[in-house]
Amino acid sequence: MELTVQKNSFLKALAHGQSIVEKRTTVPVLSHVLLSATQAGLTLTSTDLDLSLVETIQAQVRIAGRICVPAHLLYDIIKKLPDLPINLQINQETQQLNIKAGRSDFNLPGLSPDDFPEITSSPLSHHFDIGTKDLGYMIDHTKFAMSDDEVRHHLNGIYFHLFEENGLKMRAVASDLHRLACVSINAPEGLTDMPYTIVGRKAILEIRKLLDESLETVKIGLSDRRFELSLQSNKNTINFSTRLVDGLFPEYQHAIEASVERSVKVNTRSLADAADRVSTVITGHDKILRINLEGQQAKLSAISQQFGAAQEEIDVISTSSDPMQICFNVNYLLDVAGLIKDEEMFLDITSVDTPTIIRPANSNSNDQIYAIMHLTA
Repeated sequence: MELTVQKNSFLKALAHGQSIVEKRTTVPVLSHVLLSATQAGLTLTSTDLDLSLVETIQAQVRIAGRICVPAHLLYDIIKKLPDLPINLQINQETQQLNIKAGRSDFNLPGLSPDDFPEITSSPLSHHFDIGTKDLGYMIDHTKFAMSDDEVRHHLNGIYFHLFEENGLKMRAVASDLHRLACVSINAPEGLTDMPYTIVGRKAILEIRKLLDESLETVKIGLSDRRFELSLQSNKNTINFSTRLVDGLFPEYQHAIEASVERSVKVNTRSLADAADRVSTVITGHDKILRINLEGQQAKLSAISQQFGAAQEEIDVISTSSDPMQICFNVNYLLDVAGLIKDEEMFLDITSVDTPTIIRPANSNSNDQIYAIMHLTA
């Protein structure tokens, strides 16, 4: 193998792949990236066996070839090289990869490409295109609620499905059982059904990074076991694949469709700013914010043995004037308020024992729904 590649495109591709590769693994080749030089350019392949990424970038290939090299080490080296064309060449005697840029010269030990896992694509039953902004919107407005529970694997990701509501829509849902995020868009053109799809946490975070590099649309392929995404980034081609999470996502509809005993309309920014100020004194894991509702006022308060107490009142429009106290983890409330772009939002309350449903007041409120469980003060 002998080729020349531009630093920026090479570094960006390595950054995509090295975040998939595990630093510590019992299988040495899984900490490596497979470099394959062909007339099509330089292809970088990374995998942890659950996720895989194949990216092809432009390169001046003089001699085709393949080699596996340590992914994180290669990334660190390329990042520190001067901004000059980089020459890569395999030393056939030592099976090392020689890297040259300007006066810098490195030789990295390599492994046989035959040891690298074969990246195969199983047949995919469903294919569709989706706007980069649409998929990014769905991920951005739900990923914060994904669980990282090692036992409840079915919650460690985002659940995508179709449903009928004034036309066919696609919904993304995430929950860690303390909070729930649920957003919807019109179903992509040509998609009328889809297999059960839970995309895992690590895959979601990698997909979101890739969308920043994408043009206007990405191609999605689905089966009952895999999720595949293909995109064009300038003149580079990126193919990402992941296993779907096994298990069934909890039946969440009853939580967002429960009857509402009290609906409170509040200025989104006013609530968020007041909650942020009051929470300054809060210590501890739960970060308890108390909201006392009475009439058309909401009093936000927090108490800390170490830092004292704080409270602030804001105006609301409530369907009930009866006194009521609800308590939230303030970080959960701030996460949701930061995602609602409408000037006002609704807090729909059934009881202190059921989650509060939060929706934007002016947009289609069924397209963006959040639920937060109450805490005990």
